[in-house]
Amino acid sequence: MDAAAGETLTTDEGAKRNKLIGAAVLLVLAAGCGYLATLYGFMAGMGAAIFGIAGLSVLASAFGFAGVGHCPTCGKEMRDLPRDTEAASCRCCGNFAIIRDAKLFPTPPDHVAKSSAYRIDIEPGVQPNFRGLCATCGKPATTSLPRELTKDVVGVPGVGRLAKTWTIDIAVCDEHSKPDSLGNPAGVTSFGGSLSISSHRTWRAITAKS
Repeated sequence: MDAAAGETLTTDEGAKRNKLIGAAVLLVLAAGCGYLATLYGFMAGMGAAIFGIAGLSVLASAFGFAGVGHCPTCGKEMRDLPRDTEAASCRCCGNFAIIRDAKLFPTPPDHVAKSSAYRIDIEPGVQPNFRGLCATCGKPATTSLPRELTKDVVGVPGVGRLAKTWTIDIAVCDEHSKPDSLGNPAGVTSFGGSLSISSHRTWRAITAKS
């Protein structure tokens, strides 16, 4: 693939077909729950609404764009790709690519996404090594901000899930050292035991991706 020109995505007919099948299954379940609602009332009616909304959502997505291309890093096939995204993840090597107007490009090493696009899964109790780089922009970090993470670690019968909570330090530069109203540095979010950042350079440094 010519990195400058990008790879033009072809239509992923398989993904479209699978979505149509999935939508049909959900809508059939919605119809079944709708009938049961006449017999059993509210709960079956709620099921009909949930399955119906999900089915219509999947049906709508089936008529949207879904493309096929090849990972710029490992060359493996990537399926069900959108027309535009800053971070399409390869399921084989885990690296990211950029898609613009249905063309697939390698992600430049110093790319900074407009949002927290690059996810890092963190094991409970572990402090990720930012390699001295800002999580937001990839420039040299000058300070850090604390962030609390919580992740389910085990399920115990009769008790439920046990979760571990720990605090990590997120490396940032002076420009991005002021957190937002939720306590996040710009371009950084977290959910469960994962952290998502906007600097591709820093993501590569943490994950040791080439």
